[in-house]
Amino acid sequence: MDLLSKNRVLTAGVLLLVILNIATLGTLWWQAARRPDIPPPGRFGPREIMEEKLHLSNGQKARFEGLRSEYQQASGHVVADLVASRRGLYSALRSGDTSAAPIVQEIERIGTLQKNLDLLTIRHFQAVRALCDDGQRVEFDRLMRDVFERASGGVPPAPGPPAEGRDDRMGEPPPDRGEGPGPPPR
Repeated sequence: MDLLSKNRVLTAGVLLLVILNIATLGTLWWQAARRPDIPPPGRFGPREIMEEKLHLSNGQKARFEGLRSEYQQASGHVVADLVASRRGLYSALRSGDTSAAPIVQEIERIGTLQKNLDLLTIRHFQAVRALCDDGQRVEFDRLMRDVFERASGGVPPAPGPPAEGRDDRMGEPPPDRGEGPGPPPR
């Protein structure tokens, strides 16, 4: 190839890349213009979602706010203790102490605190559900299903018992290869 044809190929390549970049930027701009506005953080939290989705009356809103305050106060103490226990666990790790007793003791305390926090949370949700009417309960149950689905990493809870021979926590069972118990073949 001579110099003139090399320049034409390079010029055509650069021109093609410029056109592709402009098309990409245009597409991104067009998609951003069509995207709905997302409310800023803090303006549309769990309280606002509950009030909007459940169409709570003014009386229900007042009771919900009372339940919410009670829950935040009670759970705040448990969360603070949980954080302190976890810090204690990690400081035991850093201390170089090789005895397992303090670590096991701290893990048991963390487990107890986590259980208490989960109980507080479930009781709070039960109280919120109790203040809903029948129509609101259906929507509340759907919201809770979405919340728990997101909290579990996007895995929706099964609607009924697991299928026979399958444990949903562990996926599909391994295929039976007829090996049975006993020593491995030689």
